[in-house]
Parts: sequence; structure tokens; C-alpha cells
Amino acid sequence: MDEKKFHIYLILSLLAICRVNLAPTNCKMPNSDEKGQCVKLSECSTFQLDSDFANPDLFNEINERTESCRLIDSKLLCCEVTAVSVRIEETTTTTSITTYTSTIVAPTNLDKPFSAHPNYKLFDNDNCGVATSNRIANGEDAGLLQFPWAARLGYETLDGIKWQCGGTLISDFYTLTAAHCLLYLPKNNKLKIVRLGEYDERTEKDCSEENNCADPIQDIDVMEFIAYPGYDRIKFSNDIGIIRMKNAAKVTQNNIKPICMPFDANAKRIGKKFTVIGWGRTQNGTTSPILQKAFVPEYDSKKCEEKFAEKKKIEIIKGQICAGGEEKIDSCKGDSGSSLQQPVLINKKPRMVQFGIVSIGVKECGSLEGYPGIYTRVTEYLNWIMDNMH
Repeated sequence: MDEKKFHIYLILSLLAICRVNLAPTNCKMPNSDEKGQCVKLSECSTFQLDSDFANPDLFNEINERTESCRLIDSKLLCCEVTAVSVRIEETTTTTSITTYTSTIVAPTNLDKPFSAHPNYKLFDNDNCGVATSNRIANGEDAGLLQFPWAARLGYETLDGIKWQCGGTLISDFYTLTAAHCLLYLPKNNKLKIVRLGEYDERTEKDCSEENNCADPIQDIDVMEFIAYPGYDRIKFSNDIGIIRMKNAAKVTQNNIKPICMPFDANAKRIGKKFTVIGWGRTQNGTTSPILQKAFVPEYDSKKCEEKFAEKKKIEIIKGQICAGGEEKIDSCKGDSGSSLQQPVLINKKPRMVQFGIVSIGVKECGSLEGYPGIYTRVTEYLNWIMDNMH
């Protein structure tokens, strides 16, 4: 093929791609006879205002709508015809945040110990996972300073900053979260801020009954974020990403500390249950202004897959953990992207280690016994995390 023919072929190919935006394919809306069109999430106005990422109902609905268009394109979902607002993507951007997915297909250094990785030193393994308070609250509310690694992700919207996902501080510059908190966001939603040190969002200064007070919260602008390249938003597999903040976290504060990563597979775990945290939904379906906690047991992967086969087509892979399944107790309380953690003995001292990331549940969050939450298994992605830090 000569150069002239190649350029003509390239132009025709690009025009064919552009036609996807100009002529959406028809589809059938899930659970109804209403007709829809397969478009990008950002082109469906139904989700422009409904952007509560901590609400599993939203992601279940998106998952069902995506299934309706899966044979056409897994990146599209079925949208009501009246809500379709197809537009040609702009070629310029005014944001200063670098947003991209990693080009690394698989983690490197798989045959070497984690400590041999050049970026292993970026983790404070001597001081991580230590809460600055021994006070552990009973009930759903977490104790003040009990989880100083809890992070909240703030999104810039037309109505101001909305706190729609959670994350976990893993080093002074990095926060770990779910890929679905980074990609395929509704129109006019842009990740902007990582908030550290939050406990009760209603108060200017958080203090306990004993008048012990937390240091001020810290809001840090996002510099860049990276989602795992194999993330599948239909199956929610490889649902993991990291955020680099513009400034370092003030880890000398009593309410801001990094959690430990599960580098030692042989470390002894304390207790039989994981802890999941977040400002997610309570038993009565409302969100909580106070950081919540719940204790959830690990759930057999095969049984978990069978359970979710009744609700959605999800295959549990090695990179996922199922936990919960007890009535009224599961990841309702955990924000999307927040941590599934468990204390571990490190150098004969208890440290909190993050084993999972809140990924997906069912609509009847916490109300149906036997339906656990699905979490991303952090141990499977440690090398990828380090590969993408600097």
C-alpha cells in the first residue's frame, strides 16, 4: 500500500470510528420494555446528577445497563432515548490533573521479594498501620483516631465538591482506591481532592468524650491517578487504582497515618474477621456523617460466585476477595474504594494491614443474608502498585 492510499485508509477508519458517536445503536432497557440507545456513560444525562459513587445501587444499575450493550461495545451502556446527549469529544482540556491508565500489562519482579523492588522504600514499613488511639468504639461508629489512614475522594461537580468515594493512605504521597472511582465518571464530575484526617463531617474539630481532639483535616489536590489496565467495569475485576497527591500528607499529625501493605504473606493475622470502614450507608439506608466500621468474615469464593450468579454474571478471580454475607453487616458501611483491613503481627507488634478494596455488592446491601461484598485483593497487585509509584 503506497503512502497516499494509506492516508486515505486512515481517514476512512477515523470517520468510521466517529460514526459511533453520531449514530448510537438501539438497545432494550433492563427490567422494562422501554427502548434505549447504547452510548457512553458521559453521554447519558440520567447519571449526570445521580453521582453518589458510595451507593452500590448506582453501580448495579450501570452494570445492568452495560450488559444490554455488551455485544456492541463493553464501554457503552443502555440509556433512555430522551436522556441521550451524544457529543463529539473535545480535543483540548483545561484540567491540570494527569489522568491515565497504566501501560504496564502485568506487574514486574514477580520472582523477587517485594523488598527488592526499588520503590519498596516509599512505604514507611516501620511506622505504618499504627492507630494513635487505643479507644475502640462499640457499635457502628469507629473510634476517633482509630483509622487514621481513611481517605475521602472529593469530586468537582456543577454543585461544588462532592465526597463520592473512599480511599486509603498508603504512603505520604499515595492513596489506594478502586478503579471505578477513577474511570467512567458521569459528565461534569472530576476527581479533585483527597481529604485526610476526617472523622465527623459535621464538626470543625473532632474531639472524643474524654476531650481528646484530632488535628485538623488535610485537603490535598490530586496530581495524577492511574487505574489498573485490565480493569473490567462489567465484571468489576482488577478494580484498583492509585492516586498521587500534589503535596505530602502530614503523617506527623495524630489523625493522618499510612496503613501497611500485605508484603509478608506469612505474617500472623489477629482475629478471624476483616474490618471494613467508610462513610457509607447505615442499616436504615442513610449515609453516616461519622466514620463507620463493620466486622466481616471472609466468604468462600466458589459459594460467592454461585450467589452472584443469581444477581449478575460475575466470576470471582484470584484478584478478588468475598467477605461479609451476614444480615445487616457488610460493605454498606464502606465507601467504594475504601479498605478491607485486618490487624497483623509485624515484628511482634499489631499493625493494621490492608487486604482489600471495596468494589461491588448487591442492591439489597446488608439486607439479604448470604450475599457478601466483593473486594479487590491487594496482595495480587503489590508489584503493579510499586511499578507505578515514583
